[in-house]
Amino acid sequence: MNSIQKLYQNPSIKFVVQFLFFFAALYGFTYLIIGLSAPGGLYSGFVAKHLDYVSGLQGLLQQSTTFIMALVDIPITNAADYRMILPNGKSLIISISCVGYGVYSVWLGYILASDSNGKVKLFAGIIGLLILFLINVSRISLFAYALQTGKEMPFGLDHHTYFNILAYIAIGLMIVMYNRFFNRIRTTTDYGQ
Repeated sequence: MNSIQKLYQNPSIKFVVQFLFFFAALYGFTYLIIGLSAPGGLYSGFVAKHLDYVSGLQGLLQQSTTFIMALVDIPITNAADYRMILPNGKSLIISISCVGYGVYSVWLGYILASDSNGKVKLFAGIIGLLILFLINVSRISLFAYALQTGKEMPFGLDHHTYFNILAYIAIGLMIVMYNRFFNRIRTTTDYGQ
């Protein structure tokens, strides 16, 4: 057995390598989809029509934010280019960088690299993505509210910075909860044998 194989036998090293692999694969695949879905360059009509989940997420963020803003009596007019027009005439755009695919890739990379079973991974992956999506909708809604009311974002931070801070705090908490839950399941099934 060579030294690289011995190094890979270490569970911590194995986890880090797998996490980095899954994160890079998910993040890179998203970039590939974005590139192949954008007109010009290496555009693929098939990818744009059938595999462009990033535009789907943009639309879902737009519709969810519109719904939240309607709850606080701020009607938004949605345009086809993911632009949201506020009653005061200001607008914001749900750009590709607003989707949050980086934090989604971190969360899914962690889950896929873990050694839990497929059902646990599927459940944790979906719940984590939903939590991160809701944080993103909340962030965009707060930004739209600030634009409409003329209020500044607290501490002068950009809304993307707030999203990143909250998303990575949430990922940290979800990792702790996931590990506790997974260890509880593992302990229960180990003793039940």
